[in-house]
Parts: sequence; C-alpha cells; structure tokens
Amino acid sequence: MPGSLILLLVVAPNLFAHTFRDSWVGTVVCLLIGCYLLQEHIRASGGFRNSFTQSNDHRKRVSGPKCPVTGKRIQGIPHLRPVEYKRSRLPRNSRTVNRAYGGMLSGSAVRERIIWAFLVEKQKIVKKILKIQKVMEKLASKS
Repeated sequence: MPGSLILLLVVAPNLFAHTFRDSWVGTVVCLLIGCYLLQEHIRASGGFRNSFTQSNDHRKRVSGPKCPVTGKRIQGIPHLRPVEYKRSRLPRNSRTVNRAYGGMLSGSAVRERIIWAFLVEKQKIVKKILKIQKVMEKLASKS
C-alpha cells in the first residue's frame, strides 16, 4: 500500500469515519495500517534489532574547519556544527587562533603568504636597483 493511500484512510473525512470505525472492517483496516507503519519504521531504521534499541539522534561526524588553500584542518579550533560557531554559542577565543588569518587559514598557508610577500617586496627593490644601475651606466657612458 502506498503512503498516500494510508494518509487518505487515516485522515479521511466523514465517509471513512462513520462507515469503517464501528464495524469489524474498520478494525482490520486499522490493524493493516498499523502493521504497515511498523514495517516501514523497521525498514527505515536498518532492521528489527536497530529499530527499537537505537535512538533517532544519528548526527554526522563533524570534520571541522579546513583551510581553503592547503585543505588541511585548522588546528586550535573545535570541530562543531556551523550553527554552533555563532556568537552566542561559542566565545571568540575558541572560534579563532591568535595569528593573522586566525580562523581562516592554516599555519603553513599563512607562513607561505608571508614569505611570498617578502619575496615580492624584495623583487621590487631589485628592479629599482637595476633601473638605477642602468641610468648610472648611461650617464657614465655619456661623459
């Protein structure tokens, strides 16, 4: 029996209520509906043993925040559901780590960015020095 038919019989208007409830046919229909619902509960919960012993609170295991650059997990931040990171649930010192990009990037990604920034600055300085040296060579060759 499909679920929609069961809903039609259970939540039916006066036609089913007055004709079936007082007769033995209504009792049989109610028993069939109850057996079907019990069977669906057992099937959905993974078998007869699991249907009555385990609770319905099966939550997914939380993997925690990950660094978008390296894909590693960020150390020092608890593994919680996204709703639990909100301001009211968790204090700020538990949501972040004390460094630049604290709760967003892993330590290796921050280190890589800092080194990259120094290298870029160094390259700019080297370009300026080379440009000054070329100008000096042109002045020396003219005189």
